[in-house]
Amino acid sequence: MPDRLRVLLIDDNTADLLLAEEAFEDHAAHTELITFTTGQDALNWLQDPCEPLPDVIMLDWYMPGMTGQEVLNALHADPTLACLPVTVMSGVPIDRPGVHHLTKSVTLDDHLRQITDLVNGWCTHR
Repeated sequence: MPDRLRVLLIDDNTADLLLAEEAFEDHAAHTELITFTTGQDALNWLQDPCEPLPDVIMLDWYMPGMTGQEVLNALHADPTLACLPVTVMSGVPIDRPGVHHLTKSVTLDDHLRQITDLVNGWCTHR
């Protein structure tokens, strides 16, 4: 079996992080979830040469301090990080060409289904 899929989740909302952690528990055998509550902390971690890069990033769009837009801009400005696939998550649709978007579900069952669909898609396209 190949290495586990490494997913970096950046979201300032504790409830959303806990919900995502619960959703990813169903996929623990083949995924590793790394979480940060600020974009700057996530970028610092991504730029640490001792840490292996994630396979995919899930990014909240509306965060205080460094917004998802600013995190995405910083990722695209760094040649090492620019190639990482990013799924932007928000409560409302985001109109940004070339960016995969996921509207956050309001129910647990729908959120679990969204995570399952994302993990299956990422594992298939690795």
